[in-house]
This record gives sequence, C-alpha cells and structure tokens, in this order.
Amino acid sequence: LSNAVEQTADGVFITDRAGTIEYVNPAFEAITGFSRAEALGSTPRLLKSGRQSPEFYRGLWTSLLEGRPFKASVINRKKSGELFIAEQTITPMRDSRSGALTHFVAVLRDLTDRLKLEEQGAELSLAASVQQRLFPRTPPALHGWDVAGAFSPALATCGDYFDFMKLPDGRLVFAVADVCGHGMGPALIMAATRGYLRSLARTGMLIDELVKDLNLLLLDDLDERHFVTMVIGFLETTSGTVTWANMGHPTGFVLDGGGEVKLRLASTCKPLGLFADIGCSLGPPLVMEVGDTILLLTDGVIETESPDGRQHGTEAVLGVVRSNLHRPSEEIVRHVIQATRDHAQGVAQEDDVTVVVIKRTA
Repeated sequence: LSNAVEQTADGVFITDRAGTIEYVNPAFEAITGFSRAEALGSTPRLLKSGRQSPEFYRGLWTSLLEGRPFKASVINRKKSGELFIAEQTITPMRDSRSGALTHFVAVLRDLTDRLKLEEQGAELSLAASVQQRLFPRTPPALHGWDVAGAFSPALATCGDYFDFMKLPDGRLVFAVADVCGHGMGPALIMAATRGYLRSLARTGMLIDELVKDLNLLLLDDLDERHFVTMVIGFLETTSGTVTWANMGHPTGFVLDGGGEVKLRLASTCKPLGLFADIGCSLGPPLVMEVGDTILLLTDGVIETESPDGRQHGTEAVLGVVRSNLHRPSEEIVRHVIQATRDHAQGVAQEDDVTVVVIKRTA
C-alpha cells in the first residue's frame, strides 16, 4: 500500500486530527511545489488561496469531524503563487480498536489543464458556430442558374472560404479561397478576407482593381508565413459572361453539357498577401451556355490521400462531376465531398475541403 501511494499520480497527504501534515507523497511535491521537508509539520493552510469562503471550511470540518468523507473542487495555491484547481477528497481515518478519529487522508488531482482544455473546446465550438454563419446560408436565387457550395473543415474552424454576392446591377460575385494552413489562425484571416472582399465588391470597381486593393489590404495584415489563394468571378446572369481571375488557387473547370472541359480556370496572378505587386491579370473570356457547369475546389479535395498514399486527384473529381451533371448543383457538391471522404477510407481529414458548383440551366 505504501509503495502504491508513493507512486500514484495523484497528490496524497495525511494529517493528524489537529490538521498537522505527517506525510506527503512525491506527487504532492510535484503538483504543489512544496517539498516534503516544507510540508511536514505544517498544515494544509500552506495551500490556501483565499478563494474559498469561511462557509466552505465550516462545511468541510463538519463533515470530517462527523466521520464523513468530504469531496470538492478547490482552488489551491502552489509554492510559486500560481493558482490551480484540484479535485480534492478528504477521508477521516479511525483507530481500528477504539473507533476514534486519528487522521485525515487527502487525495488531490490537478484539474487545471483539463479545465483549460474544456474551456478551449467551448471557445472553439463557439468560434466554429460564428464562422459557419459567415458562409452563405442559402445559395442565391437566380433565374436560369443553379448555384451551390459547401465546406468540410479538418478542425473546428477552417481557412477555406466561399461566397456568393448579388450586386445591385444584377451581377453575381462568386469566390473560393484558401488561407495557408487550417485552424483558428487561418479562420481569423478568412474572416478578414471575407470582410474586405465584400466591401470592395460593393463599390462597383472592376475585378482587376478589386484584386489589387484586396492584396494590399491583406499584405498589411499577414506575415510571411500566411497567404491566401483565391478564384473570383463576376457573372453577368443575363448574358452568361464571366470575368474572372485566379490568384494562385487550384485550377477550376468549366464543363459543357456533355462533361467535356470547356475552359480551365488556371492561375493568372500570384497569391494574395505575399507581394505588393502580384501581377494580376484576368483569365480568358468566358461565356456560359445553357448546360455549362463551373467547378471550383480547394486543394483539400484533390490532395486528400488514401491509406496507401494515393491522392484523390483532379481526374477522379471530374469523373464524379460528370457522373452527376444531370443532378442539381447542391447534389453535385455533396457527391464530390462524399467521394473525397470515401477516397480517404477513414483516414483523418488533414485539410479543409470546399466545393462550389455553378450551372446555367436556362
């Protein structure tokens, strides 16, 4: 029993009936910072933080002197002055012959790290909920067009971004972007990118001017470790004309009604937030015909690996789209994301996944 108590990870100390400490185990020393020599002969007051009320201690001693164990979460103070939260159980010990109370055994478990993790988890959950509201809740209703998008984050929050904005003149602005990395930092950059893009788009400026201004705004915000890739387009919903640019983002595709690639939306500029001059130029002219489909992805879709290390790849994704061209855009998006998960075969998702599909139906 002595050997077990000496090696347990929970702090243990034993006092006499008057509260004088007679024994502490090595875990007590590690948790509190007080050495055995400092603790022996002292009382548990050396851990007192002042955060418990007098009523707390009255209840504690009432339970113990009546022979009942006492259990509570207690805010204690280490030798360094640092506060820590401990789950503490104090058990009265009686003499085996007389039945008189002789000692108290206290076991304390440091909960500080666990509670911090729980608090961080709650904050991440809240951040994820806030971020989800930044994505379009419903696709825009446009006569003759079927638009959809969805994302699947690798963590609670993500650095992927997609958006649809209807401008007063009837044009549709669409964008898909990816911040380098994933998690809380890229999610904050994503939120800033969204705000900048929406504000600039509403001014009515041309797409090349918008891209230049967006790049300079992000250049002020980002360090050399972070950048943003993006495909952005302005769609004239009546004529089907699309003006677009690709800032270092994975290639998008325009498929005709038969599933053939009509145009590749390849990179036309450097990524955003790295250089003052990204050399922005527009992509080749595009007119969407009835039956044409735009497919935009983030790299998490094509780079997802199977257990044997094979990437999902562009051709596999295009095959999924071709097989579902007759379906609504929302279903195509869902099938692409599901095919990506199926390719991973249960391997944990390492990167954020985003898919946008825009079809001209009439």
